Amino acid sequence: MSADEGPLHKLAGARTHDGWEIIELVQRKEYQTGSCFSVGYLVRHQDGREGFLKALDFS
Repeated sequence: MSADEGPLHKLAGARTHDGWEIIELVQRKEYQTGSCFSVGYLVRHQDGREGFLKALDFS
């Protein structure tokens, strides 16, 4: 399984227990490096706030 097929890349559409909906995976450009064990998502709270979620793989 490649890094792009792991569970961290399948969180879009989920909702956290405190009201944040995970909207969209932030795609990195070819020239961007780092974050081998994490990915970023755009998120939106049920009250309308928007933010960034960094999902980590501790395995």
